Amino acid sequence: MNRYRTLSFWHGTVPDPLEPGPPLPGDTDVDVAIAGGGFTGLWTAYYLRKADPGLRIAVLEREIAGFGASGRNGGWCSALFPASLDKLARMSGRPAAIAMHRAMRATVDEVGAVVTAEGIDCHWRKGGTVQLARSRPQLGRAKDEVAHSRAFGFGEDDLRLLSAGEASGMLAAADVVGGTYTPHCAAIHPARLARGLAATIRRLGVALYEQTAVTSIEPRRARTPAGTVRAEYVIRATEGYTPGLPGLRRAIAPVYSLMIATKPLPQSTWDRIGLAQHATFGDHRHVIIYGQRTADGRFAFGGRGAPDWCASVGLDHGTGLGWAGGYVGDGVATANLAGRTLADLILRRDTTLVTLPWVNHRSRRWEAEPLRWLGTNAALWVMARADRVEARTGRPARSAGLCGRLMGG
Repeated sequence: MNRYRTLSFWHGTVPDPLEPGPPLPGDTDVDVAIAGGGFTGLWTAYYLRKADPGLRIAVLEREIAGFGASGRNGGWCSALFPASLDKLARMSGRPAAIAMHRAMRATVDEVGAVVTAEGIDCHWRKGGTVQLARSRPQLGRAKDEVAHSRAFGFGEDDLRLLSAGEASGMLAAADVVGGTYTPHCAAIHPARLARGLAATIRRLGVALYEQTAVTSIEPRRARTPAGTVRAEYVIRATEGYTPGLPGLRRAIAPVYSLMIATKPLPQSTWDRIGLAQHATFGDHRHVIIYGQRTADGRFAFGGRGAPDWCASVGLDHGTGLGWAGGYVGDGVATANLAGRTLADLILRRDTTLVTLPWVNHRSRRWEAEPLRWLGTNAALWVMARADRVEARTGRPARSAGLCGRLMGG
């Protein structure tokens, strides 16, 4: 069996053969070189090519397009942004924070529009997200989240509080006392989306070189074992693989997420479970869980723990170096916004996207190992313990709030 099909359920259920395309043949000159064939790199190439068909663009991917987190994730194309409204407001002011979150909501529909226009069959179902509250502390956080959303001017059509009956009607689970619902999310098959985008940019004339590892990024240069790509702009779109590049070991803290899927379930089972509109789902515990009803009727779910960091996108015209990343598990839609923003920055277009607060933001570098590993895992342990304490006592755990503040919430 093709080894790429064994990476995940998602990779094993794409229609194309998952054979890598041709590698870089040698030294070459282009206008834009993009390191990374995940969502960030693919969307950047797509929007650049659409805006200027004459641009010479090369995407360099170590394995195959969609190999990493872009092809194997929870399958949420959501408006979630990995920094709170409060954090964005502290960074750049309240109007900028609101603009950032409104841009994310619009991005979900943008992805849906491209999927339709380009004929990408990624099982797109925009059913929103239901987050259950299954204890008194969780219900308190649900109410606080809605109140906080209202304070920033977002209404019922963005996020609403659910009664126990409303929440259970969407997803039947034990001990449901309420929840929240937002329409700003679509369930997708992520590997189908990544592979569909790869095929689309190839059809548009973008050079996608697979089996081509980028070993270093320099001003106007992307170096690989097969040769050097010289370009006016070199974009780093390597996300979790960034620490493997020289000088960037502490730029990103890679974290993993675990997910499983059942066999296809009969309709009678789904009649009991719910999710009739294919809403994605989770709950208001501290350690994040997530899931979806797949197009072929599987119950797919997983969990992870991650700090509230801040994604960023930027470009230095002086060196020609650009980047995007730090999505903290919310990258499916955020990478699309990054791709559109990078295209505008490269083409020097004065748009609202290039004024958003994450543009040219720089998060501080992570601590050296083993401190990074110890800190990340200690935070996950604290959050997991807080969930256990709340389940046992029915009262909010103070340790979770303290941990959130320390981790940048």
